[in-house]
Amino acid sequence: MFIIYSLMLLVISISIFKFANYYNIALDKDFNKPQAIHKLSKPRILGLPVFAILVYLFLSNHVIIELYLLVLFSIICSFAGLLDDFGVKIRPSLRFIFQALFISFLFFLSDSLNPINKLDFLPPIFDNYIFLNFFTIFAILTIANSFNFMDGCNGLIILYSLLIFFVILILSNNHFLSIFCVLLIIYLTIILFFNFPNAKAFLGDFGAYFLGFMSSFLVIFVSNNKDLLNFDFNEWFFATLFLYPSFEIFTTITRRLISFKSPFYPDNLHFHSILFRLLAFKLGNRKANYSTSLIIFLINILIFISLFFIPINYYYLNYLIGFILFFLLRSFLKNKLLKLGLQK
Repeated sequence: MFIIYSLMLLVISISIFKFANYYNIALDKDFNKPQAIHKLSKPRILGLPVFAILVYLFLSNHVIIELYLLVLFSIICSFAGLLDDFGVKIRPSLRFIFQALFISFLFFLSDSLNPINKLDFLPPIFDNYIFLNFFTIFAILTIANSFNFMDGCNGLIILYSLLIFFVILILSNNHFLSIFCVLLIIYLTIILFFNFPNAKAFLGDFGAYFLGFMSSFLVIFVSNNKDLLNFDFNEWFFATLFLYPSFEIFTTITRRLISFKSPFYPDNLHFHSILFRLLAFKLGNRKANYSTSLIIFLINILIFISLFFIPINYYYLNYLIGFILFFLLRSFLKNKLLKLGLQK
């Protein structure tokens, strides 16, 4: 099964790549945007093979309907990004409304995917369905959009998503969940070839959104069905899985609001942007690009591994320490950037 699926996905990915290059479809040609790192136009098409995954799951009997719905609604919620990749611009506020509506609809359709049940770190007054429903929708939207913020360096989002799905796979106690994670890992491994270490194509907004929604939906699905994992966990375990994306979006929105700018205003002050420019000063753009992704990937591996060596009651400390670590690293690197005169 996995061999046929892998070959199918590989052929489809290569075909989409060649077609996009031949007809110059969905090319990223905007090199003047503040967050731009690449200097050559590449097609933003690495999210498109997920449609083949959807068809495969529909024809297969190896997944349950809830997991199929996760892929379907991840694609639907990411559709605005697909339009953007092909040159149709949609206001961020409209994206948010569209995505929030379909997240709510998914909760309505699925009995196994519901808002987060309980957040132990909040006062009892917040332990009610209305607040938890809004909190869950907000959390999903935040994570999905943070994946889009992270997009920039070769392989960064793909490697991070691989890490999340691999953690769920090794902890899985369910046959269908394990197969589903393997299917996602195969997809990510194939498209990684096109994006890392040297980019031949990009994920685009659609691919970044899809991975953000897919990982968010899957984590909430697992947290609502604790028998799916052979591991004792709480909400801080899953929060740590999204530590880096949550750090990026928190610092990005805070930074832009302090500067009286829109939260959607692009800049080059993301952690990966700062790290890239410092490495580029020493290594050149090409090596700095994939080196940035590898460094962030390795830091997050260490943070994830630490979860397995501390008591469950101290998971929140792991998250806080990781967040502070990224904050201090970013501050140090930014000061280094200013001293070298590399900050625009």
